[in-house]
Amino acid sequence: MSELVAMFGPEKDEWWMAIVADRDSGEVYGDLALHLSANGHTAEIGYTLARKYWGRGYAVEALEALVEYLFEKLQVTRVFGMLHPDNPASAMVMERTGFLFEGHTKASYWLGDENTDDWIYGLTRSGPVAGAAYWVEELNPSPRDQLSNAKFRSHLHDEFDARVDSAGGIGHECR
Repeated sequence: MSELVAMFGPEKDEWWMAIVADRDSGEVYGDLALHLSANGHTAEIGYTLARKYWGRGYAVEALEALVEYLFEKLQVTRVFGMLHPDNPASAMVMERTGFLFEGHTKASYWLGDENTDDWIYGLTRSGPVAGAAYWVEELNPSPRDQLSNAKFRSHLHDEFDARVDSAGGIGHECR
């Protein structure tokens, strides 16, 4: 991660993307997105993975490396990401990486003429220590835990995937 960043950025107030790929074969799994704001103290993150790589731990591994870089090298104070409530798999990626559920915003994300809600997950440099996230979740379970029969995909996500897949791109995003 450090070698890639040394060559290409990220720069404050600009979106930066990195490819998630197999180190040996170069096969592309997806990407990471990063936006630094608040004079470089806050980072918004996102990630996409091709459908055939879902459920293999690649998103967690990539996000862990990015978060470590943000906290250790860039000294970012806060990292956050937003996702669609119908995407509990992405919520699990956030939670496995140490992010905590912070809130639910209503009608806050627009795709074309339709809008949806967002869940916000956040993590601070001084944030949860080993085991702390589990304890907090037990007291205040994330909405993902409350979705016993949740759909993994919404109509908006299917529409997004169809457009991206037909263009030969990556098939899923954090939202």
